[in-house]
Amino acid sequence: FDKFDKVTFIAEHIKDYVESKIGSLHNAEVIPVGIDVSKFQLREGKNNKIAYAGEISRKKGAGELLLIAKSLPNFEFHVAGKFNEDDTADYFNRNCPSNVFLHPYSYDLNSFFKDKTYILNTSLREGSPVTVLEAMACGLRPIINDWCGAEEIYGSRYVYKNIHDIEVMLTQYYEPAIHREFVERFYNFEDTFKRVEEYLKVEEDVVSG
Repeated sequence: FDKFDKVTFIAEHIKDYVESKIGSLHNAEVIPVGIDVSKFQLREGKNNKIAYAGEISRKKGAGELLLIAKSLPNFEFHVAGKFNEDDTADYFNRNCPSNVFLHPYSYDLNSFFKDKTYILNTSLREGSPVTVLEAMACGLRPIINDWCGAEEIYGSRYVYKNIHDIEVMLTQYYEPAIHREFVERFYNFEDTFKRVEEYLKVEEDVVSG
């Protein structure tokens, strides 16, 4: 990494993890991902539909997703994802309970999220998952596994450590506007773009100087 002027991370906990393996990086920069909230429509109303979007694999908690679905038969789990492992796909399809609905992987998540209330993330490790932030921009309430750094990003109210925590989250008051405001405040695309632009300008000034 010393060969680069800057090494950019999307989250502080990922930078900390890398530095714990290779030592301190004097050229490290943390710039969070940015979401263009204007591209996502805020939904209203509450139902029993839980969304999952993205890769379906071991590291993304495919087994845990099925376990949660089996533990909560009164909720629908709508999964828009793609399998990267044949054995995981075989296990998932053979053990999929009737309340799990598989959808084709889609980049039009605004449409996918329009009739859902919750976004579930069962990963073992993440940086700052974009699909969760996009779902929150639509007003969905996040239900996030307790991976390293999750509470630093979302706060403890959205992070689960067991099934009981999830059950509590599902009974709490649904506040779609607050979830969207969270993205606007901390992960707004314009703010991220400005930070990237400022960084590039500093580098340009250094080179020209």
